[in-house]
Amino acid sequence: MMKPDNTQHDNLDDLFANTEQPSPDQAFIDTLHLKLQVSLANKTTAQSVKHKRSYRLRISSYVAGFSAAAAVLAFTLILLLLPQSNSVTFASAHTLMRDSNTAYFEMHLTAEQLPIPEAFLKTQTWLDSSVGYRTDFTAANQPLFQTVSIIDESTKIIDHLHQQIYELPQRKELKSSLLKMNPGYIINKIRSDQSIIATPTEPVIIQGINAAGFTLTSTKFDLPEDATITAYIDPQTHLPLQITCIIPSEILGNLTLNITQIQWNLPIQSSIFELTSPKNYQPKDIANLKIPTQSEYINALRIFSQFTGGYYPFHPKANQKITSAITAAHEISNNPTDINTILKHANQIKASAHFFDRIAKQFIYTCEFYISLEMQNQNPKYFGLNTHANQPQAPLLQWQLDDNTQRVIYNDLTFADIHLQP
Repeated sequence: MMKPDNTQHDNLDDLFANTEQPSPDQAFIDTLHLKLQVSLANKTTAQSVKHKRSYRLRISSYVAGFSAAAAVLAFTLILLLLPQSNSVTFASAHTLMRDSNTAYFEMHLTAEQLPIPEAFLKTQTWLDSSVGYRTDFTAANQPLFQTVSIIDESTKIIDHLHQQIYELPQRKELKSSLLKMNPGYIINKIRSDQSIIATPTEPVIIQGINAAGFTLTSTKFDLPEDATITAYIDPQTHLPLQITCIIPSEILGNLTLNITQIQWNLPIQSSIFELTSPKNYQPKDIANLKIPTQSEYINALRIFSQFTGGYYPFHPKANQKITSAITAAHEISNNPTDINTILKHANQIKASAHFFDRIAKQFIYTCEFYISLEMQNQNPKYFGLNTHANQPQAPLLQWQLDDNTQRVIYNDLTFADIHLQP
């Protein structure tokens, strides 16, 4: 039975305020606790201390439905030190666009010299893998007609009563004009064009995100020379949030085509979450596996990018960085002569606390994963308790300071020492 002592520390600064020279093991623990969010359930018994022990890891995250391997990845990312600058390039976004499909997007067409200030033409487009793009056209909130674009074959125009008007396999000019009105045409042009020149422009706030802007130029867009296309990229997921096309018109003024509410179908492969286990650890008893949805996967990209210097998880550099960090941390912890290589990062760890806090608060625990990690050859330092983002006083990480004392860090990043009763 555990009983807290009388003092609760206010914040993490107090954790580093101790000027006494800590023991190598405790120093390792005190300086690395913010890099670990892997919680190993406490099964501390006299027998388990002497023998090989099995620990249960309970991970419940906003990335609801991730595979157990993905859950391990999400938490082992905390092993990384202060994140690098989270810069975004159009090249990284273009790679994602090329390998992905748009599941849904909206287009709003406005003109400077029209009496209607709002979008006078709006389309909603869905991707049907068996057919192609299906687009509903509306004007002044009234349905006009629907198109079904059969990829590489023909385009059918259907009125709002779902009666086919005519098909466009031969009328190339009309078909070309219609396709250019379709936002899918612009998106696919950008996806397939390898000769795009992207020039950074001013960032814009979109959906609460400070999106990076890039003006795109290419000879293959098949648009008027004075037309401009700007893509706004989420710097965390590297996915385009909005694509804006401005076409000058002598009659209507500037025609502005805004493609918004873009939803992406990213290629999800279980292999991207393969990760080498830390030395002397072996995953065991994996259960409750679920397939992630696209929205959960994209939210994971946003969280992961905080700890991978802007690389999304399936980027090889991200996997290499994570794997090496796990291995290095484990090996250093068992080599007292190398402890100083970790101690020098103490101030960086303190400075990165706000990153840890911000990400931890994004977790909404809606799904659980249970993984047992079987220790080999030695006893682990860390064990954990169930964590919930909406419970700030719930323990997040816990470890043994000595035979009678444990230290607990709570979800709000306060901590306390707990004395164990015999």
